[in-house]
Amino acid sequence: PILTVDANGMELYDVGEEKTWESLFRTFAKEAFPVEKGSIGIIGAAPLEIHSMDAPEEMEQALKEDGWKQVHCYSMGAGIEQLKKASSVEKNLVIAPSGLKAAQYLKKKFGTPYEVTYPLAKQILAKRLKEQGMALEDLAGKKILIMHQQVLANSIRQEINREAKKEISAEMQLEMTQTECTAATWFMQKKELQEQGDIHLTEEDQYIELVRQEQYDVIIADDILQSAVPEYQGIFVNLPHFAVSGKV
Repeated sequence: PILTVDANGMELYDVGEEKTWESLFRTFAKEAFPVEKGSIGIIGAAPLEIHSMDAPEEMEQALKEDGWKQVHCYSMGAGIEQLKKASSVEKNLVIAPSGLKAAQYLKKKFGTPYEVTYPLAKQILAKRLKEQGMALEDLAGKKILIMHQQVLANSIRQEINREAKKEISAEMQLEMTQTECTAATWFMQKKELQEQGDIHLTEEDQYIELVRQEQYDVIIADDILQSAVPEYQGIFVNLPHFAVSGKV
């Protein structure tokens, strides 16, 4: 089958991805199949969105360890036949904002629930912090900037905030500086996924000015961005984003 998608070459990659995801499911997912208990779909996994090319296999392993029996990673492992049977999954995970419209379509058409999250966020962050000789709890009370596609950045922020709350008691929370996490991106930023203070950038200069003005304790981003702010004295944690650097 040949599927065409209207793209003009003037917008960013995720706009085309969003159109493609929705078109794929509208074209192939037409029939309602019985729901297979223990099956889950992953929407939004594409090389420009994930933290590494091993992400689909890592996600499948992690989800199976959590009790899921069948994991269907659309576009990176699951083919057209599984697209046709998209109604059979118990739940979808949306791991990038470009996959949200497709998940909403499947919910409307088949009633398939979806969750917006990047399932490996905690493991990724722990691994990257370890490279810096740090642990998750070391981020408590810090002012942090997270740069990536919106869903991965949000998921990492959730893990940081969850760990920060575990580390300090309610009384200490009143006395200590709170952990402040800001998610920023140059790419798609869905309003329904935004938190107050989240930042959308359009130019590299805006990132440079943001870092200079806000004086973050920690920046979590693709390490190519470290060279843009050589004067930065805080902690820089590498979080690869192929769409930014072309490296993983």
